[in-house]
Order: sequence, then C-alpha cells, then structure tokens
Amino acid sequence: MNNRGKVAAFFYVIMPEIVYIGVTIGVSIILEVYFSILQLVLRTDSLISEANLSNISLIIAAIISIFILRTMYKQDIQRGEYLANEAEIDKVSIILIALLAIPLSLGANHLVDFTHIQNIDTTYQEVEKTFTEANFFIQFAAVVIFAPIVEELINRNLVQRRLNKYFSNKVAIIFSAIIFGLSHMNITQFIYAFLLGVVLGMIFDKYRNVWYTIALHLCCNLTSVLSPAFSSLIYKGNTLILEIVFCAVEIVASVLLIYLILRRPVTRKNTIINNL
Repeated sequence: MNNRGKVAAFFYVIMPEIVYIGVTIGVSIILEVYFSILQLVLRTDSLISEANLSNISLIIAAIISIFILRTMYKQDIQRGEYLANEAEIDKVSIILIALLAIPLSLGANHLVDFTHIQNIDTTYQEVEKTFTEANFFIQFAAVVIFAPIVEELINRNLVQRRLNKYFSNKVAIIFSAIIFGLSHMNITQFIYAFLLGVVLGMIFDKYRNVWYTIALHLCCNLTSVLSPAFSSLIYKGNTLILEIVFCAVEIVASVLLIYLILRRPVTRKNTIINNL
C-alpha cells in the first residue's frame, strides 16, 4: 500500500469518530445559541445549567449519530467491505456480561485511582464536574443509555470491523481500544477506556454482534454512575493493603468471567444486516 492508500485507509477507519465529533460540536453550538437567544428574549440570567446543557447535547448528538452510523454500517456491508457474521443473542452470555461489568468497572477504576493521575488531570476534573452536577435522570440517559450505544456503534461495529481489513484480530482489538481511549480526550479516562476497550474488543471479536458490547458498556457505565453511592460504604477507611486486595479480587473475577464468556458456544445468524 502506497502513502496515499495508507492515508485513505486511516481516514476510512476513523471516519465514524470524525462524524460523531462533528455532530456533537454542531449540536452543542446550536443549543448554546438557542438558549443564549432565549435568555435575552426572556431577560433571565440562566435557563439551564452548563452541566445539563452538555448532557442534553450528548443525548441529541447520539440520537442523530446513531442513524448516520447505521447507514455507514449498511453501506460497508453492501460494498462487501466485510461480512456481518453476527451471533444470535445468547441469554447466558448476556447474564455473564452483565455480571462482568461490576468487577471490570470497579477494578479498572481502582487501577486508575492507584495512579492518582485524576488529581492532576484538570481536563478530567472538568468532565467529571459536567456529569456529577447534572440532573440525575439527564445524566443517566446520557451516560448509561446513549453514550454506550453510540460509542459501540463507532468503536466496535465500525472502527474495529474496518481495522480487521488491514490487521489481525488482536491488533484490531488493541488499535480500536486506543482510538476509544483517545476519543475521551483526557489521560484519566484514556486509561480506563483503553482497559475497557480491550475487553469490549475481545467480546466483539467473538460474537460480531454489537448488542453484546452495548450490554457490557451500558452495565459498566451504570456501575460507574451508581458506585459512588456504595463504594464509600465498602471502601471507606480501608488501608492500602485492603484496597489492593479488593482490586485483586475484582481483576480475578473479571478474568474468570471473560474466560467463561469467550468459551460460550456461538450460533451465527443467517441474515446479513441485522445489527443495530
């Protein structure tokens, strides 16, 4: 492949990310302008908090992007870029995936906490503030429902499939995890998202059905949203040794569940385009 071909392949792979970023920026600008004009007309200082506005922007951008990404996926299939090759939904696998989300999310967060990098990562602190200060139901819709769907349609259903055209399955998993991590645009979330992305990539590589990774991603985000409520009760006052023990248990449980999930038998669908 010559240099022009490499550049074309690079943009082909990351185009879903570029589309989503463009949609997100466009929606944010439109909403900012709309509420600014509304505030002038109504002569009020604030109609909506910045945190709620950011989360609503994410929800709207995700809804718009889902339709665009679905179309991109169909076009790839129709051009013969790759086979859908999806697995049927297996209830036992879905249950195992839901269980995996708990130790995986808590363990990845523990590993990040041990670095203390979040204490100096001002970009992450701003992102965290945006979500924690938002209305709970708006935050729940943005983080737990829409973010997992759109991010899996991008990073697994399109980016990882496209990477498989040029690289082995293992390399595609690693590269898609790196792209997933970089899309969060701060080092703290990069570490967490990369670790999660590798696991999501492994599961997608086996099942080739984005519903499996959406289920895991959704449950991981749900765990992250709810964990502050009970982590203070479980971990409060624990010594570093106990923190390490908790983390080790979470890692072992994650590895065991990943092993069980990847060992499950798979039945492939007969239809070509059946994905989200």
